[in-house]
Amino acid sequence: MLAAAAVIALRASGALQALELVGYDAFVRAQSPGQLDTYAARSRVALIVASEADLEKLDFPLPDDAVAGVLERVLAQKPRAVGLDVYRHRPQPPGTSRLEKVFRQNDNLFVITKFEEPGHKRAIPPPPSLASRPERIGFADMVEDSDGVARKGLLYLDDGRTVFTSLSGRVALAFLAADGIAPRPAANGFVTLGKTTVVPLEPNDGPYVDADAAGYQFLLDFAGGRSPFPTWRFEEVLEGKLPEDALAGRAVFVGVTAESAKDFFATPFREGKGAVEPVFGVALHAHAASQLIRMAKGESQPLALAGAWGEAAWIGAWCLGGAFLGTRQRRLHWYVLFALAGLCFLAGITYLAFGARLWLPLAPPAIGFVIAAGLVTAWLTRRESAQRALLMGIFSRYVSSPLAADIWERRAELLDGGRLKPRRLAATVLFSDIKGFTPISEKLDAAGLMDWLSEYLDRMAALVHRHGGVVDKFIGDAVMAVFGLYGDPKDPERSRVLGAGAALECALAMREELAVLNKAWAERGLPPIGIRIGLHTGPLAYGTVGGGQRVESTVIGDTVNIASRLESYDKEAVDPEEPQAAVRILVTSDTLSAWSASYRVWEVGEVRLKGRDEPVRVYGIRGRK
Repeated sequence: MLAAAAVIALRASGALQALELVGYDAFVRAQSPGQLDTYAARSRVALIVASEADLEKLDFPLPDDAVAGVLERVLAQKPRAVGLDVYRHRPQPPGTSRLEKVFRQNDNLFVITKFEEPGHKRAIPPPPSLASRPERIGFADMVEDSDGVARKGLLYLDDGRTVFTSLSGRVALAFLAADGIAPRPAANGFVTLGKTTVVPLEPNDGPYVDADAAGYQFLLDFAGGRSPFPTWRFEEVLEGKLPEDALAGRAVFVGVTAESAKDFFATPFREGKGAVEPVFGVALHAHAASQLIRMAKGESQPLALAGAWGEAAWIGAWCLGGAFLGTRQRRLHWYVLFALAGLCFLAGITYLAFGARLWLPLAPPAIGFVIAAGLVTAWLTRRESAQRALLMGIFSRYVSSPLAADIWERRAELLDGGRLKPRRLAATVLFSDIKGFTPISEKLDAAGLMDWLSEYLDRMAALVHRHGGVVDKFIGDAVMAVFGLYGDPKDPERSRVLGAGAALECALAMREELAVLNKAWAERGLPPIGIRIGLHTGPLAYGTVGGGQRVESTVIGDTVNIASRLESYDKEAVDPEEPQAAVRILVTSDTLSAWSASYRVWEVGEVRLKGRDEPVRVYGIRGRK
């Protein structure tokens, strides 16, 4: 939501207009060359132009005699309409009277005028002989966007009192009149031409923000590419080289395509004004007229716009897509790959929509997609860091690194806010305690005693970790560990059995490790010690206790009590075969049941443990079979 709001606000400020126009231009360049599909559409409009070579022979401004000669030969082929894109507001003799005669005698010939532009260009009136015939006059003014590129055509302009028609509009309407098509008002106040209602652009339509929307503007589709119209030069026409009937029934524009005349424009087909392959004014008039004719005949549709709410929803949807990406991928290489794939998919959709004559923004959703993905990734990374710190704060002292990693991967099923979700399960509790601790404590000073005890507890905790257990706590010189807490939740019985087996193996490993420690201590002049171990498997509750900065995981239940009582049970109860064994391991039948075939045992019998009325069957473990 934050990314969508930021991008929509950024777009509304106009900061993204340049990027959107770049995308619009790229789509026009890619798609417009193939949009004139029928021969009829290609043959409707033709150009007669004065090139640089023509101006060298005829001079500039073009003399009236040359213009009259070209128009006479063009009109002789009976085109439907002719638009003269050459200013004739003052005589250019010789041949002025000849040209005025051509103007008067041909009602399908339209000439240009130009309105005054604020600050630098004066108005250019029409030829004097047609000043009283406004229906024969069309304005030549073009609309250039803020970046100096012409992307729009004009049908009408008005000054509040009079509506003026463009030269391209005059020619297109005259061409359509022969087919019985005339402009008529639509119900919404717009203009309908034949099969299409031409909706004028508003300042914030399509890629624009606060654009100049004066007059009746429409986006040019540049169908057929930069120069799709058959073209003949003045020299060819004046020398009789124009093919017979080449212009019959067509809309013809007569103008200048010499760069020295400076009547060229930047369009989506080039990078900027003055670059190679300019599009001349006469060609822009032809593009506009051709598009109006095609729209009237139902061969082309105006570019549909999604509207402000539709575009906002489109941007929001891609921000949502970016957020989804952020929740799924945080490994850099996959993140980059999926982000690029998403942007390519977005470009493909907008490209296809443009081909179907629907404008969907490209730059804003792309930016929103990336921002949303980044924000969600950063937020989740920070949240995961906090969760990891929380979990590791609870477990790092008690479990092995692999188990800690497994707990982290399963955090969704384990965490509830800042605490572990309480669970009931069957697990195995191991208690171990040192016998012979007093001689050691009397022989060592406080610092030495703490170092010795830390060495012992570190070795025992490492064994618990190695066998997949959790060190619940150290109680002085005693160790309490739990096995089977993080087994498969879908198969609790298997987890219970495997936990019991791991606890039995850990107890034997403690016996072996203590032998190594006693040998090392003897070399340092320290007396040996023994340990008592008690194991019991049964139901217990697991979760966290405490609050604030002091939260710890723990297990609670009768299973814990039985294991503790078993470790301290009758200190004189020893293996009759090995009464001097340094390590005594007592287990209940609940722990041994699934693994009885794996171990050598001696039977203690049915015993009543302190604080319990019900007896439990107890065995001592001698070793593996």
